[in-house]
Amino acid sequence: MADSYSVTTVLAISALGATLGLRFKVLVLLPAIAVGFIVSVGVGVGDGTDYISIVFNTSLLIAALQTGYFTGTVARFGVASARSRKKSGIVRPTESPTRG
Repeated sequence: MADSYSVTTVLAISALGATLGLRFKVLVLLPAIAVGFIVSVGVGVGDGTDYISIVFNTSLLIAALQTGYFTGTVARFGVASARSRKKSGIVRPTESPTRG
């Protein structure tokens, strides 16, 4: 496993995916995955790593990108929902008034 990506690299790829999720639709993942695949395989072949490690690293890159995209999409819809509630004046009461 010494050839696998570091935690920092996976977090950076996830952050990139989250950024894509905040701004773009799901089709942006296709070129992002294609570029990531080419870079991952190129780096693996250039370093002389075995094929199993290249497949593992590429799968990890794609999974991190998709997870980040999903997180960014959830955040985008959460912010949009909060904005629409604020605009429409819908306020959810936290406590019911008590009479005593």
